[in-house]
Amino acid sequence: MATNNNIGLIIVLLLVMFIFRPKNNDQFAASDLNGTWLRNDGLMLNILGIGTIVDGGNAILSAVNHDEGKNTSAIIFKLKNLKHQSGNIWKGNSIEAKAGKQKEIVTFEMSDDRKSFKSQGYTYKKKSI
Repeated sequence: MATNNNIGLIIVLLLVMFIFRPKNNDQFAASDLNGTWLRNDGLMLNILGIGTIVDGGNAILSAVNHDEGKNTSAIIFKLKNLKHQSGNIWKGNSIEAKAGKQKEIVTFEMSDDRKSFKSQGYTYKKKSI
């Protein structure tokens, strides 16, 4: 039979183990995908609203041209209803930029370090500020 001192010691040990347990750093937040991302071919993807808009976030993939001191951009395609699925996976609907018609469901798979993700055969890296 355990004495009161042993029970107290067990409770203290359990509390210490709980407080100093390893943190689970591999959990992704819905908002981890928000921001400006550069694709490996030079295109830029701006994502916003994930985790704050009920219907999901939005994104625009654009080409930026810096020729002759002029900054111009052309929208390649848009994404809407971007939502965190689970783990490191997000999904959204791609939309034709000009026609506004839904094309397909796009999947984003983020790296463990949250500095890049892959989608449709491309790698996107977080643009540093």
